[in-house]
Amino acid sequence: MGHLFDAMPPKVTKRWVPVTRRSKRVPDADHLSALPDAPLLYIMSFPKAWEVVRTCVLSRRWRHLWKSVPCIDIRLRTGDYIDMPQGFTDFVHHLFCRRDASAKLDTLHLRSSDLGCAHNEGDARLWIHKADLA
Repeated sequence: MGHLFDAMPPKVTKRWVPVTRRSKRVPDADHLSALPDAPLLYIMSFPKAWEVVRTCVLSRRWRHLWKSVPCIDIRLRTGDYIDMPQGFTDFVHHLFCRRDASAKLDTLHLRSSDLGCAHNEGDARLWIHKADLA
């Protein structure tokens, strides 16, 4: 004797049922990029200048933001030589040349160092002069 379920055919219904398909989940926007320029520029005033310039790769929003930072820190300490860009003097010259001319520069941190002879007194005077004109 068979089972009761074997004797009854399965009930098949064909109905159209709307399927809600979720699109690929868009990750939440990062909250830092959602800030207005003023707080971002303030935050970007703390790292070294070469670290600030690297933020341009984060997104289109950040591409030119570094050009308006109100504080430029180009001090060199012993540990900074590892992260310092090659051609440091050229980097700083280009930093000032590409800065937004309308952006106010409040502070320039500059320390000349005997370590590695990254720049000389003439470079420092030029940078101070350019910072004064900005």
